[in-house]
Amino acid sequence: DRIRLYNPSLAIEMLPGDTAWNYEAIFKPKTPKLGSSKRRWIAFADVDVFNGQVAIRRPFVKADAIVDTIRSAFEDIGGRVHVMRFDQVNGDFDRVIWESPIEKGRLFSVSKLTGRGFIWKDPVSITHLQGRVTTSDSVVGMDFDRVEFGSSRAALQGRVIQTEGNNLLDLVIGGNRLTFKDLLWLYPQLPESGNATATLRIQSQQPKGVLFHASNARIVAPGTRMSGKFGVVMGDTL
Repeated sequence: DRIRLYNPSLAIEMLPGDTAWNYEAIFKPKTPKLGSSKRRWIAFADVDVFNGQVAIRRPFVKADAIVDTIRSAFEDIGGRVHVMRFDQVNGDFDRVIWESPIEKGRLFSVSKLTGRGFIWKDPVSITHLQGRVTTSDSVVGMDFDRVEFGSSRAALQGRVIQTEGNNLLDLVIGGNRLTFKDLLWLYPQLPESGNATATLRIQSQQPKGVLFHASNARIVAPGTRMSGKFGVVMGDTL
């Protein structure tokens, strides 16, 4: 019911040729004894992290080709690997459920988290993140009602379905206040002056492609004013 972690280092990875994430191999469930429950009760409350570091590595997938020419960060570890790094992580988790006899999956409830992330090549500084992450089998659900970076603020809901050779996305980002200088890590061609508000949906399409759909959008940039809604599907062609 009370855990403090100082300078922790965490690596979550599925390297080329692997069929499971490393934590799935480390925490492989044991065969239950006759008459016992298959799942145990493992939960934590009031977990604080001070100056943590996290690295997430996964094999290159087809969807990465869309952003490969922008600012992607890759390593070559027996094959092409996309790497996301986070450092200076300070967080307060009010509840973590790692295993439950009631239902499958895991829960990470974040009351506050700050840090610096290298999702692509250039860093983004998170000044406040609040919400929860759930995992069940190959589905990762996210519900963050408050994400602040720089002078920008947004909310994020949705899920990522991990499949072999691809990840299926269905995410909704509510940009209450987005300034372009806070988004240069994602798309450096943006002008440094400018701002936008919009609801952005990112959704994988079948059989392939990714939909980017903005609604209730208001975009202000040097010499430019736009409002309305628009969408594009990016795949082999635009």
